[in-house]
Amino acid sequence: MRILMVHGINQENKDPEELKQTWIKALKLGFEKAKLDFPEGLTFDFPYYGDLLLKLQSNYEAANKGAEYNLKSTSPDTDTVLSLQEKILEEMLKDTDFTNLELEPEQPAIKEKAIYNHMPFLALARALDGKRYLGNLSLVIFTSVVAAYLSVNLIRHKVDQKVHSHIFDDTDVVIAHSLGSVVAYNVLNAGKKGPVNLKLFVTLGSPLGLMRVKAQLETPVKFPPCLSGKWINLYDPKDMVSLYPLDAENFNVNPEIDNFKMENNSNNHHDISEYLSDPLVASYINKLYVDRKKS
Repeated sequence: MRILMVHGINQENKDPEELKQTWIKALKLGFEKAKLDFPEGLTFDFPYYGDLLLKLQSNYEAANKGAEYNLKSTSPDTDTVLSLQEKILEEMLKDTDFTNLELEPEQPAIKEKAIYNHMPFLALARALDGKRYLGNLSLVIFTSVVAAYLSVNLIRHKVDQKVHSHIFDDTDVVIAHSLGSVVAYNVLNAGKKGPVNLKLFVTLGSPLGLMRVKAQLETPVKFPPCLSGKWINLYDPKDMVSLYPLDAENFNVNPEIDNFKMENNSNNHHDISEYLSDPLVASYINKLYVDRKKS
């Protein structure tokens, strides 16, 4: 059985093999939690694009100061990457309770959601960054990287190309986290040579349900044509990246995606190890493995 793993953002300047082993370790823990034996003979493909994405984004921004990004939305309030970034932040923060937010002395007090009328979203995100309940998840960095990937053709093409180069005819499972779920979705729907018979697509902490993210995808959104099996999505409502399930309301595809609410107990509720070690992921992979051995 062959499994493709697609990482998210904030992975630059890291060792690809160490990252890959972190994912495998988390998956093995999930099998332990599910009281299942870890399958023998699994092949793991881990396309690392962390440094590539950082370089592409930095080069583009240096060469195009103040330039508009290639956005699909025709709305005048999303013409630039900054405005798209703010709109994504607006979605991510709209249900956040700021009542008990602890701010530094120099930061203005935030007591109600009406703060949106008095403080730009990027400033609000910077105030939130580094607070305990966000941990190491930087909203400013996350939204800027997502906006750049979605709206700059060169960046999207190069990242997609890197991931696509690790898809093979016998790829059985794709597991994707965070921005990686958007990348994997684009690659699987690109119409290029892909898996002959993909059996399982697993998205973890995915921002695909955000309206401003979805608006930048090819429309209408669709179930990957190469996927003959299930698409399962795990999300934590406290995870500001994956606030919404990928259901008919937020990501309407046919067949429907199987959504599972879970608790990601990391400090930012978005950590890949917490998502990937959920026994539900292991149980789905194990079923495929057992069925394969029977056939």
